[in-house]
Amino acid sequence: MKVHIWGARGSLPAPGPHTIRYGGNTSCISISLDKSSTLVLDAGTGLAAMGQHAPRAPHTYYLLVSHVHWDHIQGLPLFAPLMCPRNRIVFLTEPDPDMGQQAMSQFDGLRFPLCREDIEADVRIDPRPVDHILSGLGIYVSWMQMNHTGTCTGFRIKGPSRSLVYMTDNELGNDYEGAAFSRFVAFAGGSDVLIHDAQFVEDERECRTGWGHSFLPDVCELAQRAQVGRLILFHHDYSRSDADIDRLCHKASSTLMPTTACSAAREGMTFDI
Repeated sequence: MKVHIWGARGSLPAPGPHTIRYGGNTSCISISLDKSSTLVLDAGTGLAAMGQHAPRAPHTYYLLVSHVHWDHIQGLPLFAPLMCPRNRIVFLTEPDPDMGQQAMSQFDGLRFPLCREDIEADVRIDPRPVDHILSGLGIYVSWMQMNHTGTCTGFRIKGPSRSLVYMTDNELGNDYEGAAFSRFVAFAGGSDVLIHDAQFVEDERECRTGWGHSFLPDVCELAQRAQVGRLILFHHDYSRSDADIDRLCHKASSTLMPTTACSAAREGMTFDI
């Protein structure tokens, strides 16, 4: 199964000459399950870019939305497959039964010119356990609540031979409701790939603590204690240039044990699980 990153920014899209290499679209990752189905993690502006590469044949898209803050759903109205009657869009809502309805509420004629009845694809909100829906495709999903304002869910996705953990919008080291650091270590433990929010740096700790996003040293500590194979820094602050992210990635790589590789998420990055 191939993983494709379509957007890796946080809080706000960041187009411009200083963000060309890592990209400016907000959170969206796809995982190809087979020729006719794809799992999508979050629906930021990267989802609109993903839709421009959608297959012409009928396709099913399973959406796991971590939370409905604007930067994680604002690509949904411009997702081209929604306007093809041969497609099926399935919101997987086991962690939060209201997630699908909240994301689709953008189609009200006010926040976006189209209403839900204008959508041509078959859109479903499926409350069943995620594993019940996806296990037949060879994928298993577990989840955990993140430390973030409101509610946010992280996902652990196990493929036939490898595992990926997606933890966006998560503040390590600041326990909101008992979500201790050790619980995050256990959740990510032994994963092949950890994609984690690394929006802030140590110099910002005094003024950014409590904002619901992690500081780079804490992310590196999590990766080491969880003994992950590869750390991918994610949810880049919209103010960071490509050069800034290069420096963050270099700093993280110099901190981590040699057994953990490190890279920064960028649009167009692909790898297999």
